[in-house]
Amino acid sequence: MNGTGGPGGSGGPERQGGSGAGRQGGFGVSGQSGGFRRPGRQGGFGGPGGPGWGGGRGPGMMGMPVQQPKHFKTTLRRLLSYLRPHTAALVFVFVTAALSTVFAVVSPKILGNATTVLAKGMYGILTGQEGAGIDFPRIGGILLQLAALYVVSALFAYA
Repeated sequence: MNGTGGPGGSGGPERQGGSGAGRQGGFGVSGQSGGFRRPGRQGGFGGPGGPGWGGGRGPGMMGMPVQQPKHFKTTLRRLLSYLRPHTAALVFVFVTAALSTVFAVVSPKILGNATTVLAKGMYGILTGQEGAGIDFPRIGGILLQLAALYVVSALFAYA
């Protein structure tokens, strides 16, 4: 790029070590003078290694390919046999996770009901309708339902 050592740049001679083009000292890596790059890493933020310190060689750890099971059905049966003693606990976990998600989805709808009651009351007041006002007892009831729903959702999320 421009040799400034910025993201995606080549680093320039002042970042490669050696004389440092007039620079002295600094926090070098493996004896480099003033360098900030890791050994073996090429390119910058979007270089061949990609963002981060990974090698970008595939989905496996340390660039190794992911090993596929030779007998998938046999492996799955063996896994299920290992999990069979924990069936009740697994069902409990899945049910509580599903209920927590349902409550988290329903809660904004209930909050929207409270907002609608408040907005209708304010609209009535601003337009000068007879007997218009904010129905605080109804809003309070909706907010109590919402609070109870959030508490139950939190209990299911951490159960």
